[in-house]
Amino acid sequence: MRRIAHYDWWSDSVRKSILFDAKADILIYGMGEYPLVDCIRALSEGQTPETMEIPGGTAVIRKSTEGIQKAYTLPSFADVRDKKKSFKTAFNLFYQNRDLNPLIQPQDTRSLVQFPRRC
Repeated sequence: MRRIAHYDWWSDSVRKSILFDAKADILIYGMGEYPLVDCIRALSEGQTPETMEIPGGTAVIRKSTEGIQKAYTLPSFADVRDKKKSFKTAFNLFYQNRDLNPLIQPQDTRSLVQFPRRC
């Protein structure tokens, strides 16, 4: 669940995606063996997380979300942090589409992009 903005019980606040907190480039979730191999192959070929074709079962931070097909845009981090209704909307969209379509959630000047797992 920490792939998108989430409620953190310990701090009693809504926090950004773990990608932003960890300052990581790529998050691989679920059964990640195949996405890991795909990412390693692309990185070894000189591609960057910003430009590579990201495999399913991963999430990345992007400056631009142009060209991402059939994506759902969740309410932004600022909205879910400040408005309970936006948090509910974001969670419902995430839950219903997490394995079907790419999800985009704006967070500050960049966006979290989650690509659905391969089945």
